[in-house]
Amino acid sequence: MRASDILAAAVNPSPEAIERQGAWQREHPAAVAAIWLLVLSGVLPAIALGIAL
Repeated sequence: MRASDILAAAVNPSPEAIERQGAWQREHPAAVAAIWLLVLSGVLPAIALGIAL
């Protein structure tokens, strides 16, 4: 899968992808909360910035 395909899927996901993501979020609420905590606390953005540099 090319990077442009990944970006296109992230920007304009298919209805099936949206449903799969929703199902995953309903099955793993603690993981979703942990991801949001890392994003909002700045940990994941700092890691992404470190990888990008």
